[in-house]
Amino acid sequence: MNDPKKLGLDLGKSEHKAVFVVGPPRSGTTLLRLVLNANKDLCIPAETWYFPKLIRRSKIYGDFQTEKQIQAYAHHVSMAKAESMKPFSEVFKFPEKKLVSTISKAGVTNYAEAYSAVMTEIAQRDDKSRWGDKSTFYSAYLETLAECFPEAKFIGLVRDPR
Repeated sequence: MNDPKKLGLDLGKSEHKAVFVVGPPRSGTTLLRLVLNANKDLCIPAETWYFPKLIRRSKIYGDFQTEKQIQAYAHHVSMAKAESMKPFSEVFKFPEKKLVSTISKAGVTNYAEAYSAVMTEIAQRDDKSRWGDKSTFYSAYLETLAECFPEAKFIGLVRDPR
């Protein structure tokens, strides 16, 4: 089930103008990610994977107003597997302590804002003003991503069956 509302979850919204690249496996999403990431203003790093994977835990994080909520989120993100099947913290050189600091400093109040704060930090490390994410399985979460990021742009690739 990919609909958080059916699970009674409110992920909130982020006004960040993210870019999401989606499409089936072997359709060229990685090549497009690399081309877009070469832009001086746009950071689309390796696949983070954790946005949909942690949705079911979003009640634990609540409104991110307590240290316990922030620490739970940081712990889950740091341990989540990323593109290379290694932990997020290792792939992105983003230790749990830094995740806690990033979320606390951003003053987030919901899941979408927390995700945006982490992605913004990754973009800023590359001196870029805008971030995006790419994943083939985000296609199953387009409605959720669109609700969480109403200003986002989506680029969908279709695999040529020939």
